[in-house]
Amino acid sequence: TRFSEYLLECPSAEVRQAVSKLIVFCAHFASSDPACPTPSCLSNVPVEVSPTSGLSDHLLLAVLALLWVEVSEHGRHLSQYFNLFAIYASLGTAEKTQLLKLNVANLLMSVALDDGPGPPIKYQYAELGKLYQVVSTLVRCCDVSALAQSSTEGQPPLANQYMDPALNHTYIMPIQPAVSDLLFNRYGYLKKLIEEANQGEDTRRLLQFCCWENPQFSHAVLYELLWQIAFAYTYELRPYLDLLLHMLCMEDSWQTHRIHKALKGIPDDHSSRDGLFETIQRSKNHYQKRAYQCIKMLVALFSQCPQARSMLEGAGDLKRKWTWSVEWLHDELERGGGHRAPYASTAGSNETANGYFLERSHSARLTLEKACELMPDEDGEEGVGGGAEGVATVAGADLEERKEFSAGRTLARQGGSAGSITHGVPVQREGSGGAAVSPTQQNKQRMRRRRDAITEPE
Repeated sequence: TRFSEYLLECPSAEVRQAVSKLIVFCAHFASSDPACPTPSCLSNVPVEVSPTSGLSDHLLLAVLALLWVEVSEHGRHLSQYFNLFAIYASLGTAEKTQLLKLNVANLLMSVALDDGPGPPIKYQYAELGKLYQVVSTLVRCCDVSALAQSSTEGQPPLANQYMDPALNHTYIMPIQPAVSDLLFNRYGYLKKLIEEANQGEDTRRLLQFCCWENPQFSHAVLYELLWQIAFAYTYELRPYLDLLLHMLCMEDSWQTHRIHKALKGIPDDHSSRDGLFETIQRSKNHYQKRAYQCIKMLVALFSQCPQARSMLEGAGDLKRKWTWSVEWLHDELERGGGHRAPYASTAGSNETANGYFLERSHSARLTLEKACELMPDEDGEEGVGGGAEGVATVAGADLEERKEFSAGRTLARQGGSAGSITHGVPVQREGSGGAAVSPTQQNKQRMRRRRDAITEPE
């Protein structure tokens, strides 16, 4: 058909984009037209055409009809093909409603799973990012409250904070049964979404929308993310850790359950998932960048999420694991070695570079500083010095260290973008001539006291 020639086969991106926009605006401005006879091009594909359908529906159905044959054969330019539906959905609630009634969400999810309506896409590197965006946009317009439940028995689930804000708190329709089955029951689409579209904002929004007050879906998301964090290449970890952080910061009634699973792991008879602390412990010898990135994510979690910080301070085993993790990072950055650069701009990234060993980057130094600041107080510290004099000595030394740490952070923030976990300049002290100071020097005594305070290993 002509649509296939200009949307899929045409080698010019400008032509494909122009034709897409032309179809979108024709369908948009024809949405109020009266019903008209069904075109012959739709008679060869098994799509339901309502007797009341007009030109707008026929245009969109003609584009959808390409899914049965042409999309499979011409997979190089699918991004712009699916972008047509993304543009149309962005025009307003009426357009989203129209796409939902045409069963677009179910059709696109089936395409992503190679489960129809036509043969699997033959092109090996098909770009489906826009497909995932369209599905996310349409699903977040549907009411999924029937699947929600509160963690407190007898209490109604909280209202979903992640629905499409353009809907003004009114859903278009309940989620369609076929879409609900693919998304909430089979989990094949969820796995592909996390594997292939983990960096998209629409992916994050869809996962937040579906995890809200839904313990089963939350479990499935954590199950997949923890596996990726434990086994993905270290230079591909960041998107998975970012998604996990967003899931754990959601303030519904199941938040503490999600945090508990992420920190301690998910037991399973067939395939359990290690928690973040287990992944750190398992990776600290041969996959140091993985352990470091997990620690960095936990620093962000404990800084941003009061529930997680409270859980850390209230559980002795989590305190010990966090202390050991921070001590490991401290020791690795202090040890140095032939494979590590000094604290300088020449050090490679621990998030995007290849290699197994930790780089002494500015980001690593700042992460260590913040991690030390987040270390919970241990009751055993009071006995380090012995008696009242020892308590006073330790308290006075710790106070001096805190003052020194605070001054260093203040000086670092004067460098512009400094002061965050991911950006900054080396801490400098007055009178040092501008020389960078290792973060371990100002925390070394505190680390040693904490190590001595832990008398019983887990």
